[in-house]
Amino acid sequence: MYLGSPLNFSSFLTQFDSSPNRSPFCDRTGYHATRLIPINIYYTSKSIRDETAYLFLGYDLIQQKLPADDTKFLEMRHFHFEEVLHMVQHSEIRDGITVIAVLHAALLRHGRR
Repeated sequence: MYLGSPLNFSSFLTQFDSSPNRSPFCDRTGYHATRLIPINIYYTSKSIRDETAYLFLGYDLIQQKLPADDTKFLEMRHFHFEEVLHMVQHSEIRDGITVIAVLHAALLRHGRR
């Protein structure tokens, strides 16, 4: 499962198809989700910015080998979902997009949607 948030979901869906190299996240993470489930839409700020986040869960991930790019740095670590949920519940993860996505995913995993 991949938690993600493109800021323009309709544009994202237009670009997305089932080929591994088409996912907008493949160029950042090396993973392509073959199935997406929209879970939430929310405003990222209540004041200055007019920005909407579209949250989804990505399933059936395919790992791709990415070419080296010295202009980008992304540190990735893998966690079991229950560990991520624990980190959210104990404020170790504080990013609003991640917190909302993880809590929605937890509800889905327990059949409460």
